[in-house]
Amino acid sequence: MAQKSVDEKTNEIPELRALPAPMEIEGQILTADALHTQTDTARFIIEDKKADSVFTVKINQPTLLEDIASLSREAFPPLGRTLRPSIRATAASNVARLPSARN
Repeated sequence: MAQKSVDEKTNEIPELRALPAPMEIEGQILTADALHTQTDTARFIIEDKKADSVFTVKINQPTLLEDIASLSREAFPPLGRTLRPSIRATAASNVARLPSARN
């Protein structure tokens, strides 16, 4: 979507909201890494921009992990479309050699 340099006197958390601010992203999916898994960021994307989001939640956010684990599938209605859950996997030998890739 976009990128920009972050001034030394701030960090990239509040700057994420500045990138899509002028854009029409309603109904689009915005992804962000774990650093941006913040309440204000999620609220901005979902409520203000009317977009969907995918955030990474790591173990250093134990309360959020517990909250997510306690949700039932019914907490995620299918938004007017039929979902067909699927899983795709490939052997680690078929992907780029990353330190976390294991056979």
